[in-house]
Amino acid sequence: MYIVCSDLEGVLVPEVWIAVAEKTGIPEFGKTLGEELLTPTRIYTETVLRMIRDLSIHGLAHITGGGITENIVRIIPKSCHILIKKNSWEIPAIFQFLKQGGNLDDAEMMRTFNNGIGMIVVVPDQGVQDVLERLNGMDEKAVVIGEVIEGKEAENRVQWTE
Repeated sequence: MYIVCSDLEGVLVPEVWIAVAEKTGIPEFGKTLGEELLTPTRIYTETVLRMIRDLSIHGLAHITGGGITENIVRIIPKSCHILIKKNSWEIPAIFQFLKQGGNLDDAEMMRTFNNGIGMIVVVPDQGVQDVLERLNGMDEKAVVIGEVIEGKEAENRVQWTE
């Protein structure tokens, strides 16, 4: 028997595994699986409003269902691609847990989940430092994860690099 959680984009997790994890907790989370999965989503309204007030922002992508690869391409021209550095941010433990439990590969994880990236902000090169300083000043974890590059419409628009 399996439990299907809509918040997990249809990842199937064995019921027994869930029951054990809920009762015993998972050390990497510091709480039970149930508590981790019920953690409310972040709301970025105040953060975004404070940024767009006086910083040059070219695009914003809230990374939800569809993960990173499907959400980021919605905010850039078709003639552009995104080059993302795979190890440029810390992926929370819940995603490793889901990857192993669901037997998912990296591509599926990035297509389905946000992997700890709740919002992507596209800024011009000369504005990167200002945006990082502003976000860090608001106690947000902000890192550069990639860049917009020239590409062809028919190619894979999200590319991953080490």
